[in-house]
Amino acid sequence: MATILIVDDDAAMREGLAETLGDLGHRAIEAPDGDVALAIAARERLDAVLLDLRIPRMDGLEILRQLRSRPDRAPPVAILTAYASAANTIEAMRLGAFDHLTKPIGRDDLISLVSRMLRSRTAALPPTAPEGNDEVLVGSSDAMRAVQKMIGLVTDSDATVLIHR
Repeated sequence: MATILIVDDDAAMREGLAETLGDLGHRAIEAPDGDVALAIAARERLDAVLLDLRIPRMDGLEILRQLRSRPDRAPPVAILTAYASAANTIEAMRLGAFDHLTKPIGRDDLISLVSRMLRSRTAALPPTAPEGNDEVLVGSSDAMRAVQKMIGLVTDSDATVLIHR
């Protein structure tokens, strides 16, 4: 049984995700905002975090930054948002998000995501990068979102990278 933190200001979304995770045999802990989420993360051993991007008072990227600042206790974090863009996808991946998905997320996709997150629990954290530029990428298809995620993952590398799909 894994302990998974769900951070979303939408109570119905939190409860739906928690119910599905419970059905899968996991322990779900719910947090309506960043302050509560960070307090829970400080006292609980978390195996994964499902994090909304747009939350009042502290957005998901700031919560992600703070969670990732504790490498000894940093669980894999997946961003779930209804407001996906190239910029927030790249930034989330650059900050060390495990994945960046668009809501609503189906049961099968949630099962797959959580399974992958739990398998990666022991993976090394990506390095922190300096602030990037604000270049614009056009497109929001699944293929383009995959490219955006890859850009976020390799942005700190000095190596020449070819991304193909």
